[in-house]
Amino acid sequence: MTTRSSSSKGLRVAPLMTTGIAIAGAGLFLVAPPVTSLFAAASAPVVQSHNVELDATAGGIIGSFIGFFVGNGTADNPNAGLLIGNGYSYSAVDTVTGGKCASNAKCNGGNGGLLLGDGGDGLNGGNGGNAGFIGFGDGGDGGDGVDASGAVVATAGGNGGNGGLFGNGGNGGRGGSTTGTDTDIVGLAGGNGGRGGLIWGNGGDGGLGGGANTTGTGDVTGGAGGAGGAGGLLFGNGGDGGFGRESTASGTGDAVGGAGGVGGRGGWLWGNGGNGGWGGGQSIGGFPAGLVISVAGKATGGVAGAGGASTIGYGGVGGVGGSAAGFGDSVGGVGGAGGADRQYGAGGAGGYGGGGFSSDGNATGGAG
Repeated sequence: MTTRSSSSKGLRVAPLMTTGIAIAGAGLFLVAPPVTSLFAAASAPVVQSHNVELDATAGGIIGSFIGFFVGNGTADNPNAGLLIGNGYSYSAVDTVTGGKCASNAKCNGGNGGLLLGDGGDGLNGGNGGNAGFIGFGDGGDGGDGVDASGAVVATAGGNGGNGGLFGNGGNGGRGGSTTGTDTDIVGLAGGNGGRGGLIWGNGGDGGLGGGANTTGTGDVTGGAGGAGGAGGLLFGNGGDGGFGRESTASGTGDAVGGAGGVGGRGGWLWGNGGNGGWGGGQSIGGFPAGLVISVAGKATGGVAGAGGASTIGYGGVGGVGGSAAGFGDSVGGVGGAGGADRQYGAGGAGGYGGGGFSSDGNATGGAG
């Protein structure tokens, strides 16, 4: 019988396993760090800095992306972010040299975000911005018109912006005033009030008309008041109509007061109608400065605006006709009709007619 030598009794390793260990050993050899002293100083970690702007106006990628959806408007970009933010409101700060509204330039207020945000205010006869139509927010106010002065031409008042799904409409701006000599002069109209929200909101008030004055042979007419904005489509009160403005003819021309604006309609389900604006020559400036005055021609007070209608609620009260005075014939303006009530409530009362005052001619009061 053949016997095995003692050298052949050790652990045998299969060839494949031998190859694997060799590879693993090579791998350990390749990744093993160099041997260093335990007391050697460790190398400092490398710090990397990345400039990531979160401010949309600074031009950063992330900031621009966020600002597209969320953020308030600016003078250069008046509209708010697409979803959330207030529109930019222009002011006297923007009228300085180099500003967006310098040299009486008209500036419209920015629009609010679709979900949340108010519209911005206009300037120099610019319109107020609208609130997002599927969210919450009020419309911006229209800017007052520019008054005529030298080569500067008068402008009308801006319209108020519309409310969102829920929100109030903005107020209309005042119309610009004008002056002249031997040409016919007309004051500029006030802006219309904005509509209340689609579901709920009150309409904005109409703007005051602009005054008008002449010293020569031309006729003169005061600016008309803007219309009040309608209440929300379902709920809300209508805005009041703006007042017409007085006029003065210091020469031989006739003078007529501006018409008052009509009141806005109340909401179709509930809401009161807005009151009609008073005719020019009734309230602005007091007595007698606020009257329509003609020194040598005929003076006629402005016609008042009608009150707004309602469905369930009260119709708006009609405005008061303007009063007139002078040395010639004078006729008071007609009062505005009261707003109708369509379903439940009461119609609005009609307005009083204006007074007529004359020192040498005929004077007639306006119909109520």
